[in-house]
Amino acid sequence: MNERKIIDREPVALLLSLVADPLAMADELERKDRQRLAKRSEMNDRGHPAWDTLDEPEADRGLAAYRLLARRPVSAQLSLGR
Repeated sequence: MNERKIIDREPVALLLSLVADPLAMADELERKDRQRLAKRSEMNDRGHPAWDTLDEPEADRGLAAYRLLARRPVSAQLSLGR
């Protein structure tokens, strides 16, 4: 992975680790916001070097926030029969 991509993802990892209530934030996200997050699919990998810039608890919290925020809302899944 090139160094620029790692550096570009470090702020994403940091911001995700600061989300205090990902469930509440998930309700507020627009579809476009979710799509932007989902495009950063490499952030779903705890082994990505961007997570190494954080302490373990912060990285784990950020990863959990990413997984919650990047997925399609449950209400949308239910309306699609999934």
